[in-house]
Amino acid sequence: MKYIYLSMVFAFLAPLKGIAQQLSPFLWATKSTWYMEFLCPVVNAISQKTSIVEVLDIGTGPGTLPQMLIEKNERLKVTGIDIDSTMIAEANKRFHHDRVVYNIQQNPTRLGFADAQFDAVTICSVLFFLNDTTRQNLLKEALRVIKPGGSIYILTPSGKKAVYSSLFEVWNFKPSFFNFTFPIWKIATTQGGRAWEKENWAKKFACTNQLNYSAELTFSNNAFLEILTKKINPKHLSMNTTLWIIQGFVATALASSGTIILLLPKEKTAEKLSWIKEYSNTSRMLICLSKILGAIGLILPLYLNVLPILTPIAASCIALFMILATQYHIRKKEFKDIPATLIFLGLSVFIAINRF
Repeated sequence: MKYIYLSMVFAFLAPLKGIAQQLSPFLWATKSTWYMEFLCPVVNAISQKTSIVEVLDIGTGPGTLPQMLIEKNERLKVTGIDIDSTMIAEANKRFHHDRVVYNIQQNPTRLGFADAQFDAVTICSVLFFLNDTTRQNLLKEALRVIKPGGSIYILTPSGKKAVYSSLFEVWNFKPSFFNFTFPIWKIATTQGGRAWEKENWAKKFACTNQLNYSAELTFSNNAFLEILTKKINPKHLSMNTTLWIIQGFVATALASSGTIILLLPKEKTAEKLSWIKEYSNTSRMLICLSKILGAIGLILPLYLNVLPILTPIAASCIALFMILATQYHIRKKEFKDIPATLIFLGLSVFIAINRF
């Protein structure tokens, strides 16, 4: 929608049919320095939150925002979607990164992603062009795909300043040939931006859907950034706390057990643990290191939000380890040791199921 509207304003700028795609007015604007400054508040807001890893950019255009996000923080994983296949093709041409993916949005109001898949959703200069029904459907889908505690970042031209002010402000940006698009952007968006701000549509949506809402003027009062945050269900928070307690307990038990067996002489530990007598020093070290690595895997990946999938994988490996240990105790008729392995087996399975 935004591209069609802007194209009508800029039509006189692209008379050469053979290079129409390269001279698309919106593409010209995205190459300017003012456009990057326009997006900067979103980039900064997301980069400041260490809990954000997975980001979905709706209406990504030629991928300017995903590129800026990755250049600011390479830990992020960004998915950019757009209903315009030409824009997605341009995005793929402009920027390649193994943590950035661009997809064509097949349905304007249906996002093809799993529930609670993303930590943040960005929608820049899109919603104020849409009708109320499309906005409602798109925002509800955005709510569906963000995790509890995740946020939707809505950036919109504010329309606070008169159009003629752009003729003076354009000289404040870092020099760029494409900055001539700034006054034209003001002409194209000022009226819609004023209507959006006056309507308070995003704030009303937040109230209706029980979301936390905050807003601020950015880009020298030329843009309006609204943040809608999905509240965490108390039950979800309670379960998360329970899981962390269980993970801490299992990790501490494994790490301490592995460390003690690794450091103490074989003769001392063999008095209490019969299996040590049957295994070589190399095997004993490998088993102890597996326990310590399992303990690390239960905590660090999820806590640091770096490859968090490793936490349920570690829990699954510990569960398998406990199954083997239980079989060993049954074979050796060491029935007094079986309850402990079964308890750790149950706890590991519980962690794996709830963390996947």
